Amino acid sequence: MRLLLDENCAAKQLVTALRDSGHAAVTVYSAGLQGADDLKIWTWAQHHGDTIVTKNVSDFLELARTTPAHHGILAIFDHPDSRKNLSWVQIAKAVSNLIESGLQIEGSCHDLNSWYF
Repeated sequence: MRLLLDENCAAKQLVTALRDSGHAAVTVYSAGLQGADDLKIWTWAQHHGDTIVTKNVSDFLELARTTPAHHGILAIFDHPDSRKNLSWVQIAKAVSNLIESGLQIEGSCHDLNSWYF
């Protein structure tokens, strides 16, 4: 599974943490999609078989409703108390925990905050 990091979570530190954890990850910037609307990002991800990692989950959920056989959405939610937000390394660990659980990612949306433990 390859991850496509949306603009709102495409920090180099997250890419590094994911790759260090053994995950294939690309950003919208490296894919030439900077500034693209969500539909273009969605279409690109589906064409390339990528799971989208985003903090902009509501817009991608709307697109998922039109494409039930999508490659998955991994949502990151910011906490009102920024000290409780997941770090880049914690996000990578959450991705690993989710994958190791064996739950289906394709066609689903998962809250990564729930997978960090």
